[in-house]
Amino acid sequence: MSTDILGFSLLADYFVRYQQHGKALPTAEDLADYWSGIGFVLDGHRYVVSITEVGEILTPPAMTRVPGVRPWFKGISNVRGRLMGVVDFSAFLNKPVKKINASTQRLLVIDDGDLYSGLVVDDILGLHHFSQEEFSRDKAITDEEIAPYVIGSYEREGERWSVVSLLRLAQDPKFLQVARTS
Repeated sequence: MSTDILGFSLLADYFVRYQQHGKALPTAEDLADYWSGIGFVLDGHRYVVSITEVGEILTPPAMTRVPGVRPWFKGISNVRGRLMGVVDFSAFLNKPVKKINASTQRLLVIDDGDLYSGLVVDDILGLHHFSQEEFSRDKAITDEEIAPYVIGSYEREGERWSVVSLLRLAQDPKFLQVARTS
């Protein structure tokens, strides 16, 4: 038997077996729209931020302190030749200073035009996908300091994930004013 005929026979056999046992591809109605975000921990609470608002996630780099700035502004860091302002997100939200495991801290990087800033968070919880049907405008948060930056929430397995908008944070004049005024 020639190799052409053998190859055709194998393909014909695959086709017959697929028709007998194969599953149909999902239809457009079967596919759910999902929202993807990066989960993070801040002061013991779980939050999620849209993956489209995070430029990257970094281990906090070495920083140079800057005199005359607010206490929540940790300093300036050189990240691949670009200067990044680093903000302690908890301190920005007026949270008391507490002992944190520095080995789990990460930076959520905001890279929005002229603004290149890193937010120090307690830990990263990875990439999460939520069905868009599960989105709720209900903020369901008890922390009023972060409330202006929360745009809604998702619930999974009885736990609520508040959605934080880094773009909303980046537009806040308080966030943009790092110089100590008094």
